[in-house]
Amino acid sequence: MPFNRWLNTVTLKWIMALSGLFLVGFVIAHMLGNLQIFLGRDAINEYARLLKSNAALLWGFRLALLAAAVLHVSAAIALIRINRAAAGSRYSVRDPLSASIASRTMALSGIVLLAFIVYHILHFTVMAFHPEYHALDSQGRHDVYGMMVAGFSQPLIASFYILSMALLALHLSHGIGSIFRTVGFASKRIFIIGSAIGYMVAAVLFLGFVSVPVSVWIGWVK
Repeated sequence: MPFNRWLNTVTLKWIMALSGLFLVGFVIAHMLGNLQIFLGRDAINEYARLLKSNAALLWGFRLALLAAAVLHVSAAIALIRINRAAAGSRYSVRDPLSASIASRTMALSGIVLLAFIVYHILHFTVMAFHPEYHALDSQGRHDVYGMMVAGFSQPLIASFYILSMALLALHLSHGIGSIFRTVGFASKRIFIIGSAIGYMVAAVLFLGFVSVPVSVWIGWVK
């Protein structure tokens, strides 16, 4: 029935909004952690040691992060299917307020980001790639500083990272603004304010993340 379909769509949008907020919070925290590389080897290596010192808390957070990512992607796929079915074709009617490049490429940027996340976890967390980068520092801690410098010294890795951060910024610039409409702020003025917040957060995150590989490239971090 139409009511059931409307309720299902609203529920999916709330799932996307809440899981998206959790993921944005993680991304901000992750960026702040990465920026500690500018404080030197000891600072970021100690930060990494503290994170790993409580395995239960760390894995609990990782599982919550995984659950949020699965919910976000699943809700997005479900909404795309509903919208296409409602339109009678693969092209749905678009809201002129949100028909931006970011909104039109949400699915594409999401797919590329998912691939990047898998690679990033395998590279820096699971350490399945480049075992020569995974050394210990003078205090016996995992040398995160050295691993990041070695990794971002590789043009292909750094380029893929920068491209992924650009797509993340594009994704968030639309996604954060959409949250305002999901929670009930549907006026044009609120939408504009929400979009501005989305663009600002996306810009800060992009610059923060990209500053690390760029600094490695130009020799500020070595």
